[in-house]
Amino acid sequence: MKKEESTPKGQPSGADQTHSLQVWRAGAFIARVAAMSHVVSQDPEVLGGADVFTGTRVPVKSLFDHLEAGDSIDNFLAGFPSVRREQVKCWSRWMELGILPG
Repeated sequence: MKKEESTPKGQPSGADQTHSLQVWRAGAFIARVAAMSHVVSQDPEVLGGADVFTGTRVPVKSLFDHLEAGDSIDNFLAGFPSVRREQVKCWSRWMELGILPG
């Protein structure tokens, strides 16, 4: 005889668990996109749609260019006062974690 699997009282069934996980993943993705929009944005009307630090016309690529040239983040921020330190820190952390869009 095949033993029926039961779900403990109050716990979602297998299908409900799968749906809950999908909802959680979608929510996490939306939260990540919302957080990123406060750091980096794209707009076809701003620098041809290049990634820029939100609220500025400073392309993210300029940060990489400065760092590759040996400049510090402090020097970069001094040259681009409209970019906030928190934006650079978030972007750098997301790069380390590999969670940036392709």
